[in-house]
Amino acid sequence: GISVSGSGDTTVSGGKGDWFKVSGVACGNAKSLTLKASSASGAVIKVCTGSASGTAVTYAEIAAGGKMQEITVPVTGLSGTNDLYFVFSGAASVDSWSLS
Repeated sequence: GISVSGSGDTTVSGGKGDWFKVSGVACGNAKSLTLKASSASGAVIKVCTGSASGTAVTYAEIAAGGKMQEITVPVTGLSGTNDLYFVFSGAASVDSWSLS
């Protein structure tokens, strides 16, 4: 159910239960995640390691409204290099993300 649009400035969109994976992310000792995302009716993006149902390192709540917004949330238990899974609780679009 994931759709990807754009070239260079890419947006990933999905619905409830959909997910995308980013392989080999150098997480260092990340303390926070910043997402640029939108959702018309509100959604939560769960970020996991190991698999889409793996260990959750953070949850980012996207307010309803359909406008791209930056959301920064703390992460826990994330260090080294990991595959990250971004799991959608509802219809949403993710424009970018970063760890710090």
